[in-house]
Amino acid sequence: MNKLLTRVLFLLLLSAKAGYAVPALNEALRSQEAGDYAKAASLYLPLATKGNAVAQFKLGECYENGQVVLQDSE
Repeated sequence: MNKLLTRVLFLLLLSAKAGYAVPALNEALRSQEAGDYAKAASLYLPLATKGNAVAQFKLGECYENGQVVLQDSE
């Protein structure tokens, strides 16, 4: 529980600092929580590319947990 609370506070602080694209980030967070990892990743990626630290962290978390994998084009 303490670890979860720490993560939530961390994400809140980062999102408050980022200040932009909050609706898209919130939708991505909801999608990930609901188990729609492909949608979450597709929402995180543009935000992460623009430098949103929360999106970068959460996208990395998706990859680390094996929730999203890159598709080989070959």
